[in-house]
Amino acid sequence: MLNKEININSYVNWDEEAFHLLYRRYYKALVNYAQQITGNQPVSEDLVQDVITILWEDKLQFPTVISLEVFLYNSVRNASIDWLRHRNVETNYVTKITEKYREYHIENESALFEEEVYRMLFKTIDELPKRSREVMLLQIKGKKNQEIADELGITYETVKTHKKKAMTILRKKLNDDDFLLLAILLSCHQFQ
Repeated sequence: MLNKEININSYVNWDEEAFHLLYRRYYKALVNYAQQITGNQPVSEDLVQDVITILWEDKLQFPTVISLEVFLYNSVRNASIDWLRHRNVETNYVTKITEKYREYHIENESALFEEEVYRMLFKTIDELPKRSREVMLLQIKGKKNQEIADELGITYETVKTHKKKAMTILRKKLNDDDFLLLAILLSCHQFQ
């Protein structure tokens, strides 16, 4: 049923071959589109992979190729804008915290603060279940979901599941400020 060209019939049966074809045809263009919005290549790649994963999981049907393309580009645009909004919230939070604790200024305050945050975060992460801990530590090292999946020999979706499980546990163990700071550090920094 699949031709070399993408046609409407290609999307009636979402099989592995159809997704490989979809990926080859749209992935780079969608990443470039997302990067124009986010200004961040790795984030853009993750956003596009998430949109394609939705297609794979939900086996969405489209009456025409154009409606599929509209879905892809709208989904990537919306995900990119959501990411930018989230990043603005993080930036505002860091500014608020910095201003709040300005009166307690210490020489090399940044290094002291980061060291304490890292100590607390790693102590909490060490208490996670084994696989969730492994996933979080690899994320902290700056690895993307697919790289983590490859390294641990698990699927991309399993990585996402372990990350969600870890974040749920961490949210319960950390106060709101520390958890938000963890989220900021995970999304903005790569630890070494």
